[in-house]
Amino acid sequence: MKKVVFVLFIVVFTHYLIGQDTQKNEEKKINHIGFIFSTETLLIDLDDYNGGIGIKLVLPSINFRIMGDFGYSKSSEVISGDLGIAIEKKVRNGRITPYWGGGLQAGIIHEKAETNEDNWEKLLTVPLEANAFLGVEVFLLEFISFFAEYEVSAGISYVKNSLSTYGVIEEVSSWNWDIQTGIGNSGRLGIVIYLDDVIVIDRK
Repeated sequence: MKKVVFVLFIVVFTHYLIGQDTQKNEEKKINHIGFIFSTETLLIDLDDYNGGIGIKLVLPSINFRIMGDFGYSKSSEVISGDLGIAIEKKVRNGRITPYWGGGLQAGIIHEKAETNEDNWEKLLTVPLEANAFLGVEVFLLEFISFFAEYEVSAGISYVKNSLSTYGVIEEVSSWNWDIQTGIGNSGRLGIVIYLDDVIVIDRK
């Protein structure tokens, strides 16, 4: 239920943002909104984007990608959440649009295993990642596109483990980091479905 509420909040919030600017350029909207999905192939076998919900805002010269996710499990006492934003700078406009950019993503994971009030274990993980990417977006239709990209990412995470044994609490914390290169979006293609036409395709 909480995840459904979170999804509705993201949709309503982005609709509000895009509705703040309704100016038109030569009778055509210059701002667009789309929903991002992941897929293994171009057969439109849609899946979630980076494990969450992805929204894309298209402006005349730059694009914004927003990703959010929230999860809660009462049975396993796990709470998790992620929020990320990326900025794309278009090299040129058209049916094939190269771009470059960067983004930030932060999250939190809290796990608890409890036997009783005096015997339990808690694990808190707070990851933060920054990345730079180079990609290309190709429009299949005026309102549907797919994209693929390379990225360089650097991440750091804080991990804290708390253990209570018969009421005696011990805490251990550490920092971990990594740097890697590879295919963005976990090596999968991204599919964007826009709410209106973004480009005009000449079908001659």
